[in-house]
Amino acid sequence: ESGAEPETTRRRPFGRGPAATSLVCIVGTPKKSVCVPSARAERAQSASNAADPGPMDISAALPGGFALCHPVTTSTPSVSLTSSARPILGTTIQLTAGNLPANSLLGLSILSTTALTPPFDLASLQMPGCELYQSLDVIYTFAIGGPSASSPWVIPNVPSASGLVVHTQSVVFTPGVNAFGASTTNGLQLILGVN
Repeated sequence: ESGAEPETTRRRPFGRGPAATSLVCIVGTPKKSVCVPSARAERAQSASNAADPGPMDISAALPGGFALCHPVTTSTPSVSLTSSARPILGTTIQLTAGNLPANSLLGLSILSTTALTPPFDLASLQMPGCELYQSLDVIYTFAIGGPSASSPWVIPNVPSASGLVVHTQSVVFTPGVNAFGASTTNGLQLILGVN
C-alpha cells in the first residue's frame, strides 16, 4: 500500500483485539510502505480459488523501488531488513539484515512501539539519506559474519499483546559507508497477532 498517510500511522480494524491477525509492513522512503498479506487475506484468496502468485520481491514490485539509506557509492547496495515470518504470539522470528558490505563490523536491532512520523533524518549525523523510523526503546547488538545477519526475536505468548504494533529497524556499522560509518535499513512494522 502507499498513500499520503504514512503506513506507520494507519489503523487497521483487524489489527486490534484478542483475535488480531499478525502482519508485517515494510516501511521505506519516500513514504512507501508494503504490507505482507494477512492470514485473513490469504483465507479470502483461498476461498475464491484465486491462483497463488507465488513468492515475490516486493521491493522490486514497487513503482520506483525503495529509496533507502544511500551508500557512498552506487556499487554498494542499500542494507535491508526482513522478517522470517509473521509476528505470531508465542513464536520466534528472525530479523535479518541483508546486503551487508563485506567490511561491516556490528549491527544494532532497534524495537519500539513508537513510530517517528515523519522519520528522523540522520543527515545531521553525517549519514545522508538515512532515516530513523522509530524511537530507541530497545536496542541490542548482533554479530555480522557475511552478506546477511539475523537476530532472533522471541515474541511472548501474552494474549493481551495481540494487536500491539512494534516497529523495528537495524543499524549496520561499516567503515567508509559514510562519514559516520553506519547505515540504516528500512523499517518493519510488526502487528502482533494470534494467527
